[in-house]
Amino acid sequence: MKTYKSIFGLMAFGLTSPAMADIETEPHRIDIKYEACMEKTDDYPAMMACVETANSAWQKEMSSIYGKLESRLKPKDHSTLEQAQKAWQAYHDAEFALYNAMQAGEEVDAFMFAEKKMRVIGDRAKELQNFSDYVFLAEPEQ
Repeated sequence: MKTYKSIFGLMAFGLTSPAMADIETEPHRIDIKYEACMEKTDDYPAMMACVETANSAWQKEMSSIYGKLESRLKPKDHSTLEQAQKAWQAYHDAEFALYNAMQAGEEVDAFMFAEKKMRVIGDRAKELQNFSDYVFLAEPEQ
């Protein structure tokens, strides 16, 4: 427990190891593939396809990371993770409802909203990865 408090205390002040700094600043492979896809085209349908491909990849990544994080947590903490993910899902659903309402009511760029939706999922995947990395660093050495 003491190790967790130390790690979370460091997290609160942004004082983590150099390895953690690398994790947080290096572009994710999905972002790299997305940017490469976007650089290849200026065609609207192809741009939407880039977003859809990245969105699908982020959803798979988030699911994988969630499972990894859950496996690293103590069984007693699984329900807390589940509650946090359900709360995030509620945020996600409300945010997407807002995007859909804004898109339906105005002449707006559908691409902008599709990309924003992709970023919401990607950001959550990255948050879960950071939590998983913190738990891994907090595990006692054997």
